Amino acid sequence: MKTWLTPTAVEDKFIPNEAVSTCYALACDYDDANTYENWYFGKYNVIHGESGCGNAKNQKLTVENGNLTKLVELSNGEDHHIPDTVCTLYYDSYYRNRVKGGLPITLGTQVYWTTSSGKTTWHHQGKIIKAVDSKSMS
Repeated sequence: MKTWLTPTAVEDKFIPNEAVSTCYALACDYDDANTYENWYFGKYNVIHGESGCGNAKNQKLTVENGNLTKLVELSNGEDHHIPDTVCTLYYDSYYRNRVKGGLPITLGTQVYWTTSSGKTTWHHQGKIIKAVDSKSMS
């Protein structure tokens, strides 16, 4: 006995950008950071600038469940002797209250962090911005 199947067609529908989530970036507002260094230390003991901490590509953010859990300042790609620096996150502009467990973030969240090398500490501050990498989108 022959079994007949009804002809069917299956369509896989793909909707571009359907599953793209928000990517966050953070750059130091180097003008404000330099003002802070000058105000609290009487002179610039360190300098913040556009090519260093002021460039969002130099910070790597780890976000879990809407919380910034880790911030790493990436080393200068030309000098492989400078290691990446894990940053210390703070809730306040006085750098007194350390973040424990993660800082809730959305676009525009103000973030305060420090980096240290030897006896020098840099006091950074900046706002979370949206970063769009079209290469990762469909």
